Amino acid sequence: MPSNSPILPPNHVDTLTQKLIDDQLTLFVGAGLSHLCISQDGSSRRLPLWEGIRVSLGQQFFPRSPNVFKNPLDLFDAIVSRYSRGDLEHALRQQLDDSQFDLSPAHDSLKNLPWQAV
Repeated sequence: MPSNSPILPPNHVDTLTQKLIDDQLTLFVGAGLSHLCISQDGSSRRLPLWEGIRVSLGQQFFPRSPNVFKNPLDLFDAIVSRYSRGDLEHALRQQLDDSQFDLSPAHDSLKNLPWQAV
């Protein structure tokens, strides 16, 4: 492939839209979509991504060595092992509290797609 060729064809959005309409496409949306939510107080606050959760919970539960776990799932296992699953769930609920956020335009775009089943 020549270096100046686009990776995606120019009509890729139309192609994907038609595949969605024809029930030939499954759309997966990750939790990172919530990172786009808009803070109701007008600040630049965002819901955290995996790295932000890892750093925050590492500092909360392992203040002497908050960065010892590079993988958030390993950190979660350590929290459950040393503390409890309830403690982990409570901390995650606090981190992921979206009550002070509004949906983003990306959420609106998704809800307006021609869904057959969600």
